[in-house]
Amino acid sequence: MKKIIPDMVFQEETNECGLSCIAMLAQTQNIPCSLPALREIFPASDHGTSLSDLSVILQQLGIATAPVLFDHAELHALPFPSILHYGASHYVLLAWRKGDYVCVMNPAIGQQWLPFSALKKEISGYALILEESPGAIAGPDPVITGAQQEMPRTMSLKETAAVPGIYKLMLLTFLVSLTLFLMPTMVSRAINQAFSDVQNTQFPYLWFILAFVVSTLLALGVRVISERFIRRFVLLKSDIGFFPPAE
Repeated sequence: MKKIIPDMVFQEETNECGLSCIAMLAQTQNIPCSLPALREIFPASDHGTSLSDLSVILQQLGIATAPVLFDHAELHALPFPSILHYGASHYVLLAWRKGDYVCVMNPAIGQQWLPFSALKKEISGYALILEESPGAIAGPDPVITGAQQEMPRTMSLKETAAVPGIYKLMLLTFLVSLTLFLMPTMVSRAINQAFSDVQNTQFPYLWFILAFVVSTLLALGVRVISERFIRRFVLLKSDIGFFPPAE
Protein backbone atom coordinates (compact mmCIF):
# COMPACT_ATOMS: atom_id res chain seq x y z
CA MET A 1 0.00 0.00 0.00
CA LYS A 2 1.37 3.41 -0.96
CA LYS A 3 2.30 5.85 1.71
CA ILE A 4 0.23 9.01 1.36
CA ILE A 5 2.09 11.45 3.62
CA PRO A 6 5.90 11.19 3.37
CA ASP A 7 8.35 12.10 6.10
CA MET A 8 9.72 15.61 5.77
CA VAL A 9 13.12 15.72 4.02
CA PHE A 10 14.94 19.03 4.42
CA GLN A 11 17.53 20.21 1.94
CA GLU A 12 20.99 20.52 3.43
CA GLU A 13 22.42 22.64 0.63
CA THR A 14 21.04 25.38 -1.59
CA ASN A 15 20.81 23.26 -4.72
CA GLU A 16 19.20 20.17 -3.16
CA CYS A 17 15.53 21.10 -3.15
CA GLY A 18 14.93 18.88 -6.19
CA LEU A 19 16.64 15.85 -4.63
CA SER A 20 14.71 16.38 -1.39
CA CYS A 21 11.42 16.35 -3.31
CA ILE A 22 12.50 13.17 -5.10
CA ALA A 23 13.23 11.49 -1.76
CA MET A 24 9.77 12.41 -0.46
CA LEU A 25 8.01 11.40 -3.67
CA ALA A 26 9.80 8.03 -3.56
CA GLN A 27 8.39 7.47 -0.05
CA THR A 28 4.87 7.81 -1.41
CA GLN A 29 5.64 4.97 -3.84
CA ASN A 30 7.12 2.73 -1.12
CA ILE A 31 10.60 3.02 -2.59
CA PRO A 32 13.37 3.35 0.03
CA CYS A 33 15.40 6.40 -0.86
CA SER A 34 17.40 8.85 1.23
CA LEU A 35 18.81 12.27 0.47
CA PRO A 36 22.44 11.21 1.21
CA ALA A 37 22.09 8.28 -1.23
CA LEU A 38 20.66 10.54 -3.92
CA ARG A 39 23.38 13.11 -3.31
CA GLU A 40 26.09 10.50 -3.73
CA ILE A 41 24.74 9.03 -6.97
CA PHE A 42 23.05 12.09 -8.50
CA PRO A 43 25.05 15.09 -7.24
CA ALA A 44 23.38 18.38 -8.05
CA SER A 45 25.43 20.80 -10.11
CA ASP A 46 26.22 24.35 -9.06
CA HIS A 47 23.51 25.50 -11.49
CA GLY A 48 20.87 23.32 -9.87
CA THR A 49 18.60 20.57 -11.13
CA SER A 50 16.29 20.92 -14.11
CA LEU A 51 12.84 19.46 -14.54
CA SER A 52 14.34 17.04 -17.07
CA ASP A 53 16.97 15.97 -14.52
CA LEU A 54 14.31 15.20 -11.92
CA SER A 55 12.37 13.09 -14.41
CA VAL A 56 15.49 11.11 -15.37
CA ILE A 57 16.42 10.48 -11.73
CA LEU A 58 12.89 9.34 -10.89
CA GLN A 59 12.95 6.99 -13.87
CA GLN A 60 16.16 5.47 -12.50
CA LEU A 61 14.29 4.90 -9.25
CA GLY A 62 11.49 3.13 -11.10
CA ILE A 63 9.02 6.02 -10.95
CA ALA A 64 7.53 7.16 -14.27
CA THR A 65 6.70 10.87 -14.39
CA ALA A 66 5.71 13.46 -16.96
CA PRO A 67 6.33 17.24 -17.01
CA VAL A 68 3.21 19.35 -17.46
CA LEU A 69 2.44 22.98 -18.13
CA PHE A 70 -0.78 24.18 -16.50
CA ASP A 71 -2.71 27.36 -15.97
CA HIS A 72 -3.17 28.77 -12.48
CA ALA A 73 -6.87 27.97 -12.70
CA GLU A 74 -5.99 24.31 -13.34
CA LEU A 75 -4.01 23.90 -10.12
CA HIS A 76 -6.93 22.05 -8.50
CA ALA A 77 -6.76 19.42 -11.25
CA LEU A 78 -3.15 18.40 -10.57
CA PRO A 79 -2.84 14.80 -9.34
CA PHE A 80 -1.29 14.23 -5.95
CA PRO A 81 1.49 13.73 -5.07
CA SER A 82 3.45 15.86 -7.55
CA ILE A 83 6.57 18.01 -7.64
CA LEU A 84 5.79 21.68 -8.23
CA HIS A 85 8.06 24.45 -9.45
CA TYR A 86 7.56 27.04 -6.75
CA GLY A 87 8.62 30.64 -6.28
CA ALA A 88 11.48 32.09 -8.31
CA SER A 89 13.49 28.87 -8.59
CA HIS A 90 12.50 26.23 -6.08
CA TYR A 91 10.80 22.83 -5.87
CA VAL A 92 8.17 21.63 -3.41
CA LEU A 93 6.10 18.47 -3.10
CA LEU A 94 2.32 18.65 -3.13
CA ALA A 95 1.49 15.76 -0.79
CA TRP A 96 -2.28 15.83 -0.45
CA ARG A 97 -5.29 18.11 -0.40
CA LYS A 98 -8.45 18.59 1.60
CA GLY A 99 -11.05 20.94 0.26
CA ASP A 100 -9.44 24.23 -0.73
CA TYR A 101 -6.23 23.52 1.21
CA VAL A 102 -3.14 21.61 0.19
CA CYS A 103 -0.25 20.10 2.14
CA VAL A 104 3.00 21.53 0.75
CA MET A 105 6.24 19.78 1.69
CA ASN A 106 8.82 22.55 1.33
CA PRO A 107 12.43 21.29 1.66
CA ALA A 108 13.57 24.75 2.75
CA ILE A 109 11.13 25.53 5.58
CA GLY A 110 9.14 22.35 6.23
CA GLN A 111 5.51 21.27 5.91
CA GLN A 112 2.90 23.93 5.15
CA TRP A 113 -0.89 23.86 5.05
CA LEU A 114 -1.83 26.45 2.43
CA PRO A 115 -5.02 27.47 0.65
CA PHE A 116 -4.96 27.16 -3.13
CA SER A 117 -5.36 30.93 -3.44
CA ALA A 118 -2.06 31.49 -1.62
CA LEU A 119 -0.28 28.74 -3.55
CA LYS A 120 -1.29 30.24 -6.90
CA LYS A 121 0.68 33.40 -6.10
CA GLU A 122 3.97 31.50 -5.97
CA ILE A 123 3.78 28.93 -8.76
CA SER A 124 5.25 29.19 -12.25
CA GLY A 125 2.86 26.77 -13.96
CA TYR A 126 5.19 23.79 -14.32
CA ALA A 127 5.01 20.50 -12.45
CA LEU A 128 6.15 16.90 -12.54
CA ILE A 129 3.31 14.42 -12.08
CA LEU A 130 3.15 10.65 -11.79
CA GLU A 131 2.09 8.77 -14.89
CA GLU A 132 -1.03 6.67 -14.49
CA SER A 133 0.65 3.64 -16.07
CA PRO A 134 4.31 3.82 -15.10
CA GLY A 135 6.54 2.33 -17.75
CA ALA A 136 9.73 2.21 -15.72
CA ILE A 137 10.50 -0.94 -13.75
CA ALA A 138 12.50 -0.66 -10.57
CA GLY A 139 15.29 -3.11 -9.82
CA PRO A 140 15.98 -4.74 -6.45
CA ASP A 141 17.91 -1.69 -5.27
CA PRO A 142 17.28 1.10 -7.81
CA VAL A 143 19.11 3.81 -5.88
CA ILE A 144 22.40 1.93 -6.11
CA THR A 145 22.21 1.30 -9.85
CA GLY A 146 23.24 4.84 -10.78
CA ALA A 147 22.15 6.91 -13.72
CA GLN A 148 23.22 6.52 -17.29
CA GLN A 149 23.79 9.85 -18.94
CA GLU A 150 22.89 10.19 -22.58
CA MET A 151 25.08 12.01 -25.06
CA PRO A 152 23.58 15.25 -26.37
CA ARG A 153 21.99 14.87 -29.80
CA THR A 154 20.14 16.98 -32.30
CA MET A 155 16.43 16.63 -32.88
CA SER A 156 15.29 14.75 -35.95
CA LEU A 157 12.91 16.28 -38.50
CA LYS A 158 10.10 14.11 -37.14
CA GLU A 159 10.73 15.32 -33.56
CA THR A 160 10.96 18.93 -34.73
CA ALA A 161 7.69 18.66 -36.65
CA ALA A 162 5.97 17.42 -33.48
CA VAL A 163 6.77 20.66 -31.61
CA PRO A 164 3.57 22.76 -31.45
CA GLY A 165 3.77 26.05 -33.35
CA ILE A 166 7.17 25.40 -34.92
CA TYR A 167 5.97 26.00 -38.50
CA LYS A 168 4.36 29.34 -37.64
CA LEU A 169 7.56 30.45 -35.96
CA MET A 170 9.63 29.35 -38.98
CA LEU A 171 7.31 31.24 -41.36
CA LEU A 172 7.50 34.45 -39.33
CA THR A 173 11.26 34.18 -39.09
CA PHE A 174 11.53 33.68 -42.85
CA LEU A 175 9.37 36.75 -43.57
CA VAL A 176 11.42 38.94 -41.25
CA SER A 177 14.69 37.66 -42.71
CA LEU A 178 13.42 38.30 -46.24
CA THR A 179 12.33 41.83 -45.31
CA LEU A 180 15.67 42.67 -43.72
CA PHE A 181 17.45 41.25 -46.76
CA LEU A 182 15.46 43.32 -49.28
CA MET A 183 15.36 46.61 -47.34
CA PRO A 184 19.00 47.69 -47.99
CA THR A 185 18.65 46.92 -51.70
CA MET A 186 15.42 48.89 -51.98
CA VAL A 187 16.82 51.89 -50.11
CA SER A 188 20.02 51.89 -52.18
CA ARG A 189 18.07 51.76 -55.42
CA ALA A 190 15.73 54.56 -54.38
CA ILE A 191 18.63 56.80 -53.36
CA ASN A 192 20.40 56.22 -56.67
CA GLN A 193 17.25 57.08 -58.60
CA ALA A 194 16.64 60.21 -56.54
CA PHE A 195 20.14 61.61 -57.10
CA SER A 196 20.30 60.63 -60.77
CA ASP A 197 16.93 62.15 -61.65
CA VAL A 198 17.50 65.44 -63.43
CA GLN A 199 14.11 66.71 -62.32
CA ASN A 200 15.11 66.32 -58.63
CA THR A 201 12.05 64.32 -57.80
CA GLN A 202 11.29 64.48 -54.08
CA PHE A 203 12.68 61.51 -52.20
CA PRO A 204 9.89 59.42 -50.53
CA TYR A 205 11.24 59.74 -46.99
CA LEU A 206 7.89 59.02 -45.35
CA TRP A 207 7.40 55.69 -47.09
CA PHE A 208 10.87 54.45 -46.24
CA ILE A 209 10.56 55.56 -42.64
CA LEU A 210 7.23 53.75 -42.41
CA ALA A 211 8.70 50.61 -43.99
CA PHE A 212 11.62 50.73 -41.57
CA VAL A 213 9.31 51.06 -38.55
CA VAL A 214 7.07 48.21 -39.71
CA SER A 215 10.00 45.88 -40.37
CA THR A 216 11.54 46.76 -37.00
CA LEU A 217 8.29 46.09 -35.14
CA LEU A 218 7.88 42.81 -37.01
CA ALA A 219 11.42 41.76 -36.08
CA LEU A 220 10.84 42.63 -32.42
CA GLY A 221 7.56 40.73 -32.42
CA VAL A 222 9.20 37.62 -33.84
CA ARG A 223 11.99 37.92 -31.30
CA VAL A 224 9.52 38.06 -28.40
CA ILE A 225 7.58 35.09 -29.75
CA SER A 226 10.80 33.14 -30.31
CA GLU A 227 12.04 33.82 -26.79
CA ARG A 228 8.76 32.68 -25.26
CA PHE A 229 8.69 29.62 -27.48
CA ILE A 230 12.29 28.67 -26.70
CA ARG A 231 11.89 29.36 -22.98
CA ARG A 232 8.85 27.11 -22.79
CA PHE A 233 10.61 24.35 -24.73
CA VAL A 234 13.77 24.61 -22.60
CA LEU A 235 11.86 24.50 -19.34
CA LEU A 236 10.38 21.16 -20.30
CA LYS A 237 13.17 19.51 -22.29
CA SER A 238 16.51 21.05 -21.46
CA ASP A 239 18.92 20.23 -18.68
CA ILE A 240 19.04 23.88 -17.61
CA GLY A 241 15.34 24.59 -17.57
CA PHE A 242 14.99 25.09 -13.82
CA PHE A 243 17.35 26.14 -11.10
CA PRO A 244 16.98 25.84 -7.32
CA PRO A 245 16.86 28.92 -5.12
CA ALA A 246 19.93 30.99 -4.39
CA GLU A 247 19.18 31.27 -0.72
